[in-house]
Amino acid sequence: QTSADLLGVTRVHWLGFDDSGMDGFASENGFAAVPVETAASALQAAISEYQPDLVTLYDRNGGYGHPDHLRVWEAGHLAMRRAALDCECWEATIDRDFLAEGIRMLEQFGTNLDGDFGSWLGESERFLSAGEIEIRIDVRSVAAARRGSLAAHRSQGASPDSSSRMLALASA
Repeated sequence: QTSADLLGVTRVHWLGFDDSGMDGFASENGFAAVPVETAASALQAAISEYQPDLVTLYDRNGGYGHPDHLRVWEAGHLAMRRAALDCECWEATIDRDFLAEGIRMLEQFGTNLDGDFGSWLGESERFLSAGEIEIRIDVRSVAAARRGSLAAHRSQGASPDSSSRMLALASA
C-alpha cells in the first residue's frame, strides 16, 4: 500500500495472483503460470468494474521480458476485447535505442553494470525501438514519486544472487 500512497492511488485492486519470478515458476499461482484465459477473466472483471477511459499495459516484449509482464500484455489485450469498452489502450515502454546508447555511454565512462547486465538490457527483444513509439510523455514532474514508489518494493531491489534488477536500476 505504501507504493500506491506515494503515487496518490486511492484504490488498489488485487487480482489474486503471485509474482511468477523471472523464470516464470516462482509460484503455482504466479500470474504467468495461470492460463491466459484465467488471467484475462480477472482483468476483464476489473476493467468492466472500473470503466476506465485508458488502460495501460506493458509492450509486447513485456518491457524487459518478465513473464508476468508478457502475460499482462497478452491477457490485457484479450480482456480489453472481451470488455468491449470504448476506451484507449496504451502500452508502456522505454525507447530501446536511447537506453542502449545510455548503457554504452555508462560503460565508456567506466561504470560497471554487474556482469552482462548492460548487454542483456540492450538486446533487441527488450522494450521497443524509437521508431515503434507513437506517444511520448514527459514524466520528469513525477519522477520523485515514481522513485519512492519503486523503492517501497524492497523485495524487488536485488536478485537472490545480488545482481542488479531492472527495478533497482529504475529506482536509482
